[in-house]
Amino acid sequence: MNDSNSDNLMSVAIDAKYVYIDLEIFKKLFEGSSHVYYLSDYQRAIAERKIKISKLIELARKARIPYSLFFAPQKIVDANIRHNEQLLFQGVDNGLISMAGRGNVEIKDINLIVKDIRKRQFFLAKHNKGVPDNPILHLQKEQDIQTHARNILKALNLDMDKMRGYKTKENAYKFLIDELERANILISRSQRGAMPQAIKEGVRFSGIAVKHKKYPAIFLYSKDESDIADPTGRRIFTIILLLVCMSLDHFSPVSYDSKLKSPIEVREYIIAEEILMSREMIDGAVIESIDDIRNLSSIFKVTPSMVLMRLKRLQLIDSDKFERYFEQLDDERKLAIAKSRNIPFKINETTRIINYNGRKFTASVLQLLSTGTISHGEACRLLGRHRKSTSFIEQIGAAL
Repeated sequence: MNDSNSDNLMSVAIDAKYVYIDLEIFKKLFEGSSHVYYLSDYQRAIAERKIKISKLIELARKARIPYSLFFAPQKIVDANIRHNEQLLFQGVDNGLISMAGRGNVEIKDINLIVKDIRKRQFFLAKHNKGVPDNPILHLQKEQDIQTHARNILKALNLDMDKMRGYKTKENAYKFLIDELERANILISRSQRGAMPQAIKEGVRFSGIAVKHKKYPAIFLYSKDESDIADPTGRRIFTIILLLVCMSLDHFSPVSYDSKLKSPIEVREYIIAEEILMSREMIDGAVIESIDDIRNLSSIFKVTPSMVLMRLKRLQLIDSDKFERYFEQLDDERKLAIAKSRNIPFKINETTRIINYNGRKFTASVLQLLSTGTISHGEACRLLGRHRKSTSFIEQIGAAL
């Protein structure tokens, strides 16, 4: 190794010997992996320009990169990266739809999650060849707000009256997921411990829609996964919002701030409001106390704050009442979150796996396993368990 090239190389220790790889290839392969590039092992390897082969293999597995690529010529590495990016970005746009408020997610922050979703879409399409194209992708784009809202519901045969008929928001949420997955729209949630990557501190977004002509997918994200910080009414609204984005052919991470004091003037957001709280149904509402806001929240299965903002948009509440109720709801929310910090949020592994993979995909994997179409080991890998486990599959089946 001569001095002119030493700055571009890093050493890999294999037993008592060293081999050298291109430092830029090392960085390039890992730079698309958000849960590796901030790890101390990775940072130390960059700083010291050396790494043990065992540690390289460990990091490569975390990033799902064949470790042999680190020893490959530049052309092969570049071709592999281009191929992976093409597969990834067929389903998403590399940008952020920010609907007021701040968001700062990049695709690399969630790249392994998006890849997981794409694999689910390809898997289901492979094993269900007769499934038609999803109608949510073929709606006319230039329509007025109310017509577009009605056409989404019609295309998916989604009965909002039935959803509103459930006594609790949680049961309405389960109904919504069941109905959308019946319409071949996959729904999954962020669940620490079940995802292939940890979403780093500071990343803010509400969810993402991932495109596929037969099985489009929705992924919901919350930094705090408890029902206090991530209330069911907000999750319901986010699903509908991402559904609207799909219908308008927008497949990017979405960020919105539901704590703003002014209605969000974005077409997708207004259509989502119309689907959940139609002008026709809410028009004429009489608001005499904050309990009326809570009652409407229970009826429409959204958060009280979202009801309040809808009333303001439709000019159904005066400014004094709005300010008073807004402050009261905000105080209640902050108090509930503060109290919840003293109560550990517990959710078992089986529920995390099902929430992250989605019920439809999980059930499909178990059904194909039962018919012998896929092996036991493949079923475990598809659901995120890389070690073959009979009890794991049994627990998932029982939970479904």
